[in-house]
Amino acid sequence: MGQSPSVRFRDLSIPDDERLELLEAIDRLMRRGSFILGVDVEEFERAFALRCGRAECVGVSNGTGGLYLALRALGVGPGDEVVTTAMSWVATANAVIALGATPVFADVADDFNIDPTSVERAITTQTKVILPVHYYGRMARMHELMRIASIHGLKVVEDASQAFGADLGGRPAGAFGDAAAFSLNPMKPLAALGEAGAVVMDDHEMAEQIRSMRYLGTINRETCVDPSLNFKIDTIQAVILLSRMKRAEQVVAYRNRIARMYCEGLEGVVSVPDPPTDGTSAYFDYTIVCDDRDRLEEFLLSEGIEVKVRHRLLLTQQPGYLDTADADVPNALRLVSGILSLPIHEAMTDDQVNVIVAAIRRFYGA
Repeated sequence: MGQSPSVRFRDLSIPDDERLELLEAIDRLMRRGSFILGVDVEEFERAFALRCGRAECVGVSNGTGGLYLALRALGVGPGDEVVTTAMSWVATANAVIALGATPVFADVADDFNIDPTSVERAITTQTKVILPVHYYGRMARMHELMRIASIHGLKVVEDASQAFGADLGGRPAGAFGDAAAFSLNPMKPLAALGEAGAVVMDDHEMAEQIRSMRYLGTINRETCVDPSLNFKIDTIQAVILLSRMKRAEQVVAYRNRIARMYCEGLEGVVSVPDPPTDGTSAYFDYTIVCDDRDRLEEFLLSEGIEVKVRHRLLLTQQPGYLDTADADVPNALRLVSGILSLPIHEAMTDDQVNVIVAAIRRFYGA
């Protein structure tokens, strides 16, 4: 058995005061006995749409399902291409492939987000959607991407899975594209106690189509008009998310404070992510780029500091997408060999941040 880390990468335990609030909310749900959709899900959807600056929200079973449903509602299917980032988790590409469409991978900029110039080069006559990912919780350059989409007559779906609480120029993640999908699993800044997700948009007809598709393509829960699978959000997760939404701004603010401490302590030692000057990152992860990454990772783990490499493979390097290996993504290839994500969560103390900073500085002799 390995020794437990002294600084955990994620601490998903819930403080006593919040735990009591959640237990009370769950108790109210159990007394009502309404466990499949219902008024609690509707209340969550209204609150979530408001926070994202959108007219509509549909709660779904997870973020991947949200991406799939948003793309499907926009008519993505066989023969279509979706331009997305080479640097993301496989869920982004899998949602495209599950629809029979082809993901086309663009390069990233130094902030890890999709590079609009590379996006424009990747567009063909088969392109239907641009799918940016707000990677590590920092928003992509949405103004430029929306301009490109408008010029070429394309739709935009934001993969905001890591970015609830982020904003760009005061507009929240999810407020730009034709639709946006969020993952709300326990690792995310706004976290359920299991799998959950949401899709937001302004188009009422699109919202109604996704509501039907999340319930096996039925209307009135009986008549199947467009065969689909089960993507319903669990009502108990909607109740939990509605309660936890009250603390979401506090969570993001705390993560930003930790990020500033890292930035100040590690500047000049490793490449640290510059804080956005035009918005706020949700800091799902705090990711540095460093020399001798694998040895640093091993050293920090030996010091009891739990770190992660997310993700070691670009999407173009995944065995399941080998036909995309010739994608022109030089900057993503450069970055992926040096990325290392440090602990960042609201249970961390200043002392723990200082221990991590000191360990990294010691490794590099700084």
